[in-house]
Amino acid sequence: MGFLFLSLTMLGGMLALTLGAVFFFIRFVFSIVFLPFKLVFGLLLFPIWIARAVLKLLSAVLILPVLLVGGLIVGLGFALAALVTAVIPLVPFVLLGLIVWGLVRAFSRPQLVRPY
Repeated sequence: MGFLFLSLTMLGGMLALTLGAVFFFIRFVFSIVFLPFKLVFGLLLFPIWIARAVLKLLSAVLILPVLLVGGLIVGLGFALAALVTAVIPLVPFVLLGLIVWGLVRAFSRPQLVRPY
């Protein structure tokens, strides 16, 4: 059984290598045949490519500051949400501290002489 599996694997590998070589050769022939057309159309479309690149750069220069400010606002909002999320569990302890402080202040004797 192992020999059969090994044989089929080697046969599949050889088939893949053969087909890869054939399709590589066909691609190479097509690229050689169409090279003059590619060069001519590449030279004709070069000014259009330059104009497209300039328009993309201009749009990036105009849109990037807006995106950065929006990202900063969203980041600050997330930071505020994280801070509130971290502080909310501490509210009962703060209230307990305020109650204890108020009770101590209410039941303590007032000072008669100020130590200046």
